[in-house]
Amino acid sequence: MDLDGLRNALGVKTLTALDQTATRRGPGQPMSTLNVLTTLMALDVAAEWDRIWLEFGDPSRQLVSQYADPVPDSGDQWQGQPVTGTCARAIRAAVALAAGSGILPVSPGVLALCLMGEPTAAAVQAMGATSAAGHSALLELAQEALVGGSWQDIDSVLARCFAASDAESPAAGEEAELVRFAGEAVSGLADRFEELIDVLNQFLRADTAAGSGRLLQEHPELLGGQVDRIIKKSIQEAQSAGDTEGVRRLRERQSYLDHYRRLTGAPRPEAGPARHFGECPAAEHRWAGSDVSKPGYQGIAVRCERCHAGYLLEMTTAAGGATLIGYFIFPADGCDTMSTEIKMFAVGMCERFIGQMEQQGMLVNRETPVIGLRPESLAMHADFTPFD
Repeated sequence: MDLDGLRNALGVKTLTALDQTATRRGPGQPMSTLNVLTTLMALDVAAEWDRIWLEFGDPSRQLVSQYADPVPDSGDQWQGQPVTGTCARAIRAAVALAAGSGILPVSPGVLALCLMGEPTAAAVQAMGATSAAGHSALLELAQEALVGGSWQDIDSVLARCFAASDAESPAAGEEAELVRFAGEAVSGLADRFEELIDVLNQFLRADTAAGSGRLLQEHPELLGGQVDRIIKKSIQEAQSAGDTEGVRRLRERQSYLDHYRRLTGAPRPEAGPARHFGECPAAEHRWAGSDVSKPGYQGIAVRCERCHAGYLLEMTTAAGGATLIGYFIFPADGCDTMSTEIKMFAVGMCERFIGQMEQQGMLVNRETPVIGLRPESLAMHADFTPFD
């Protein structure tokens, strides 16, 4: 299908990025999600790409040929240049998202968000965010940094938009039909979200254990991860407003939810590595490690499989054969701070390791530890092995 029929729905900078990508590709070389994303990054210099690079690395520094979209050229074209099926879906989904949200024409940020919309896309592979938790984290950060969006469940919103892009009808692929379908899809999602908010407000106002328990029995959707994200965001807003009583009440309600899940055996929404829920309680950390060695470099990363708090210890060969060594201690996904327990654990492990090297007579030059920052080099650690 000729995607040029969507040109009128795209902003000037978005069009320029797609046109430049098409021009730069060789004959018969399909445009991928990664090709288009790196062009967007170069063009939209005012966007907060650095926030994404800090967490997931800069995909433009990767060897693009190493990453491929899962759906290859399937007949879609842009300006006569073939486009992978994955990239074509993302372009249509971007129109659907902008149309359904009332923010046409499609901005570079909206298109970038959709280019990252599927965990198997080449753009996502290049940032090492292919796991369910990593991909959700990437989408949450991208919508905030690139679009200023506040979709409460961006995963579901994008799923609807991709469904809209796949819609089969006599007018499938035409802008007007895509806009109509997307509007209906996003509107339906908004209706269900309003219902959830109404029930959640009832739970937050409940002043007895019996009333709280009854609501959770009647509305199991309150046990889902979306509610945890809403409460967490409300806590942050209350903190910003200086509403200490509101913070206390929200945290009490969040604790009640966690306690109810434990009592009833309901699965925790953060089961597995998940970004949205902050640092795990000390007793619930599940540690895993990763070791990356290259000429002149060794990195040892340890993190919790659930919340991703941990540390990265890096060693490089300095002049004169000395080992330059430093470490980063980084917070759980979605957090700006970390507990004292995590800091003490990470500092203790790193200092113990450095001490052992010094005891062995190795020449060690220390760098100042960095606490609270997730380094770009952490993206090299893709495979973590759980500790026994």
